[in-house]
Amino acid sequence: MSKHFTISAIVAAALIASVQAQSGSSKPANADPATSMRKQDPRGNSHKRTDMQPNYVAIGDIVGAKVTMHPGKEERKEAAKDGEVADRPSGEIADLLLDARSGEAKWAVIAFGGILGIGDKTVAVPCSILSWNQADESFRADIDNDRLKALQAFDLDKAREDGLDDSVMVYTRHWQTVVPADASTKERDTAEASSEKSEGAVVISGTSMVAVPQRMLCASEVDDYPVYGRSDEIGSVGTVIFDRANRELAFVVLKQGGVLGIGADQYLVPFGELKLAKKEDDKVFVIDTTKDTVNTQFVKYEAPDEGIVDPAAAKRACDMAGHGSKRTTGNGQ
Repeated sequence: MSKHFTISAIVAAALIASVQAQSGSSKPANADPATSMRKQDPRGNSHKRTDMQPNYVAIGDIVGAKVTMHPGKEERKEAAKDGEVADRPSGEIADLLLDARSGEAKWAVIAFGGILGIGDKTVAVPCSILSWNQADESFRADIDNDRLKALQAFDLDKAREDGLDDSVMVYTRHWQTVVPADASTKERDTAEASSEKSEGAVVISGTSMVAVPQRMLCASEVDDYPVYGRSDEIGSVGTVIFDRANRELAFVVLKQGGVLGIGADQYLVPFGELKLAKKEDDKVFVIDTTKDTVNTQFVKYEAPDEGIVDPAAAKRACDMAGHGSKRTTGNGQ
């Protein structure tokens, strides 16, 4: 009986090994899901997938969010003396720089290194190296503390004064010297930086307003601008909704009517419907609609009991605006 049992055990072990080899289950069962969903480039940087389910949050949950990075060499060395693993240094996201047309988050402005906000150094990193870690409710940056310290400071106020587009192009070149790329990756990064150049001013169809020749926009500024239809002011931006999974500004809530924001009608507008324009000396958002047709073009917004937006309402909003291919399944947490 002992011999029979031994042979059976050997056969069973061989079958299990065969199944594991065919299924590719050599991957650790406890692999970090945030990491496993990310595509790596030759530098080890992460790039956004285009098929991740949305994770909608208010932009206020992004600006000010905690971000951690890999410990530096000295931090790892000191921890190793005690047989420990170095803690991840942390900072916070001071702002996001968005593509003004698509809403895609391109750069994150990170403050770190200070105490209670005093003495912080502020730098910018590509959003492609950030991933959301649900376990500790923070972003993880795929860069170590030494390289962050080696980056030039990024003064956001000065960048606004000098022009965000030009400032980002200059910083992109600096980034490439601190985080060197192989030839193919550098060509891609250079092409992306070039595509962020401002375009010539054009008159927005159906209006007398000129589109602002600007590619970059601060996430914290989105609710600063009034919203116009083809000619008249039709409302203002209320809630700004960010898709944390796909790193893009997904919707704004258009507030119309009411007194001091009370009693206003609210509509869910995909960010791609807004064009940044100039009316005299002021920047405004323009939507191809009128005050009387907003209610037929856009879905009425109602805050759900949980989360920031009902996924079904998000899907209807995109379908009505002709953004049917936009990622709209997922949660509104």
